Amino acid sequence: MKISLDKIELTSRINALNLTTHFEREKHRCEIYYDTASYVMDPHTLKDGYKMLIFVIHNAYPQYEVHFPTVVLHNIGTIPIHIIAINIWDPTGVLNWVWTAPPPASPAEGFFWKDLDGDGVYDPGEEEIMNIDIVNFVCVQIDPCQSTKGEVDIDFKQPAEECHTYYFALEFVGIQWNKA
Repeated sequence: MKISLDKIELTSRINALNLTTHFEREKHRCEIYYDTASYVMDPHTLKDGYKMLIFVIHNAYPQYEVHFPTVVLHNIGTIPIHIIAINIWDPTGVLNWVWTAPPPASPAEGFFWKDLDGDGVYDPGEEEIMNIDIVNFVCVQIDPCQSTKGEVDIDFKQPAEECHTYYFALEFVGIQWNKA
């Protein structure tokens, strides 16, 4: 199974408010990039791509929203694939992830939280830092050389630290279509 993340566009609350000064754009900068360690090349089509995205939100604060409305997943292989899951985690190891509406729900929803007692289990009273909705990817079949478009929406909750940089990684899991 070979998939590639093709196209990424970004909007954020800052853009929606038309704050156009260099300071404001730089202050609340958001990045999304391919993880080079997830590079793949299909030996039959010779098409290449990446299987993992890294999201970086600089200078986040409570109630800040970031929307990635165009994330395109492209099948670079020769066999139709069926997206069955999404892996998501904090590569820094600071926050933990839990699904509230796991795949195959669409939108798939969950949140990152801070584990105050260090037991790795979400307990009442532990802090939800950011909610994430992932739309239009799970239980989707993508034919060879075809793409599907989805979005990733992030909502920072009240316990989020001000002027803090948050990271998370996202990886799509697919299987051969006739194995679904």
